Amino acid sequence: MHNQSDIVATNEIETKALEKRVNFLEELINNLPHDLVVFDPEHRYLFINNKAVKNEEVRNWMLFKKDADYCRRKGLPLNLAERRNRMFSEAIKKGCKTTFEEVKSGEVISRNFIPVFEAGTLKYVLGYAYDVTQLRELNESVIQKNIELEKANEKLNNELEREKQRLHFRKVIFKSNTIDEL
Repeated sequence: MHNQSDIVATNEIETKALEKRVNFLEELINNLPHDLVVFDPEHRYLFINNKAVKNEEVRNWMLFKKDADYCRRKGLPLNLAERRNRMFSEAIKKGCKTTFEEVKSGEVISRNFIPVFEAGTLKYVLGYAYDVTQLRELNESVIQKNIELEKANEKLNNELEREKQRLHFRKVIFKSNTIDEL
């Protein structure tokens, strides 16, 4: 039979192991290369990693607040929060990931909401974001190159068609002269 001190010691060991695991997971999540947040079903922030909001004071202030609160604090337009709320609601309604883009300080940010359900009930929503500016710039570059190639191809086709017509005309004249000579 265990005495009370054995139970306390076991609880302390289990508590320390749990704290170690929590610390490890927090460190892991905070070192992800992308923004990661967790929202409650009402779209309040439950967790915000360091990449999403670098300032610890602001990050702590944001807990249990909504995007509209953040926009008011930062002087950002409220339509930003309204759009995020629409996308959040869409993800929940569809029951799957919703992706949208925002332009922030010249950067294009891809934002994603993933609802997590347990026994059919919304438990929380994961939000993550990453910078796709370079991808968009590369995409625009490829589009421009394709346009240039299409124009060059059209020019070559036109030149080829003119050359075909010129050769056909020469052939007709040659045949005509040959017939006249006979």
